[in-house]
Amino acid sequence: MRTSTSNTCFRQTERQPREKEAAASRKRYRRNPALYREYCRKYCYSNPRARYCHLFVYLALKSGKVVREPCEICGNPKTDAHHDDYSKPMEIRWLCRSHHRKLHRSKP
Repeated sequence: MRTSTSNTCFRQTERQPREKEAAASRKRYRRNPALYREYCRKYCYSNPRARYCHLFVYLALKSGKVVREPCEICGNPKTDAHHDDYSKPMEIRWLCRSHHRKLHRSKP
């Protein structure tokens, strides 16, 4: 179990890279929103199952059918939904951003 002090330190160290990444993403979008929209359109077209699963999670969270859970590794309450298999949209793993990214980096 984390203490409040270590939790605060954890949040601060996690927040700094995320804020820089978000600022860089906003800057790229502002420079060329049409290019960003085209990228999103191509992603949705080339990954229909992934898009379906993302939409499923979004709508289920919004309607209350699914409740966001803490990270299954570290317990961080800010989590992303992860699907190991896009053909099973109901099988969701809840991971914080750093563990989610580590998982995707480790996949071949």
